[in-house]
Amino acid sequence: MDTEKIKLFYSYSHKDEELRDQLETQLSILRRNGLIEEWHDRKITSGKNLHSAIDSALEEADIVLLLVSPDFIASDYCYETELKKAIELHEANQLIIIPVIIRPVDWSETPFHQFLAVPKDGLAVTSWSNVDEAWVDVTSRLKESIKEISKIKFRSNDDAGLKRVASLLGSEVERLDKFSIEDTMYSGLSSGLHDFDSITDGFHPSDLIVLASRPEMGAGELAHNIAIHVSVNLKKPVAYFSFQLPSSRLLQKLLSSLGRIEHHEYMRCALNDEDWERLVYALASLNDAPLFVDDSNTLSFSELSNRIKDLKSKNDHLGLIIIDSIQNLAFQCNLATSEFANISKSLKQLAKELQTPILITSNVSSQIEQRVNKRPLMKDLDEWRELEYDADLITFLYRSEVYDYDSPERGVAELIVAKNSYGGKGSIRTIYLKEFFKFENFATEAHEK
Repeated sequence: MDTEKIKLFYSYSHKDEELRDQLETQLSILRRNGLIEEWHDRKITSGKNLHSAIDSALEEADIVLLLVSPDFIASDYCYETELKKAIELHEANQLIIIPVIIRPVDWSETPFHQFLAVPKDGLAVTSWSNVDEAWVDVTSRLKESIKEISKIKFRSNDDAGLKRVASLLGSEVERLDKFSIEDTMYSGLSSGLHDFDSITDGFHPSDLIVLASRPEMGAGELAHNIAIHVSVNLKKPVAYFSFQLPSSRLLQKLLSSLGRIEHHEYMRCALNDEDWERLVYALASLNDAPLFVDDSNTLSFSELSNRIKDLKSKNDHLGLIIIDSIQNLAFQCNLATSEFANISKSLKQLAKELQTPILITSNVSSQIEQRVNKRPLMKDLDEWRELEYDADLITFLYRSEVYDYDSPERGVAELIVAKNSYGGKGSIRTIYLKEFFKFENFATEAHEK
């Protein structure tokens, strides 16, 4: 089989063979252009073992197309054998699964309900008033997936082998030229905190970024602040997965922070004229911001990944992905402690695949409470120590006033950069305005209201 083609595997009931033929016809342009190679059980030649041939084809596949219909779900072989094997390979990051809803059926309780289906909105092909238009919609969406997979699958082949350094200079000069034109101080995405960005050089594509702390330190609020800066000030799309707060509660915090309105007063709607002006500004800013929030009660890693990819397909560029928090994500994915390393690596792989930084918040061990110096260390990541190896940037958040109300550093937060793939380590100080859930640069006249 041609290694330069994306390999499609059709999983279908033989009662839907006519519809499979229609899909193959619609994909003929991709086949003629050498972009795909298709396989289904009708391609098995006489004398070959049926089961071993199907297993071998599944293991070689890049995309499994599930042609979903009542007969597909009723088929023991499709549902119990091919689907089970496909999901195992998907979870091992060896292929992706795309359900193609060809005939009306309730598939909401199936193992593949988590995957993004085609055609649009999961409306069955035969339910469209014009079936050809349905197939065109399926084909266009498959093209997007094939394009993304090709970038990943064949990138290593393109980059393999020894190269003369001179051949690499062009892309680096382009990067420097873009950097100078944009007139920015950092090569990565700014967090909005200048001293922090000076150490980290911002967030870079494919970065896995960890923001860790004990409860009440404000890690979630700092993630909110970064989301606001990137989406409102930089106008870059942000995908925010809020496992800590429902979207309504998150929105209230965002408005309070962006409008610099005391949260207690905001919740009671005890606002003066100036507060109302700031609230109007905050509402308008968030209305225009490309900020997308997901507060699902249950979400598997596959669902999370598919939702991010779907969002990216609808935007030219996805600026940042925020997951608050990794412990809650692990809980929703029903992961055992022994599986935590897998989600750490999967998040890093997802960042590389999408070429988009992923910022996650994390708790640190309660053992820290037994120490005199309660500033977190790498070992305090506890069962998430794999992050020490997978993450590009690890920052701990510490506020002394959490332990000592009368601390001379009241209103000050420390960002302790413990790992940094792009530069040095160290601790920087920021202003934390608890009444607004807002972090600001230390030099800012932060106490002016």
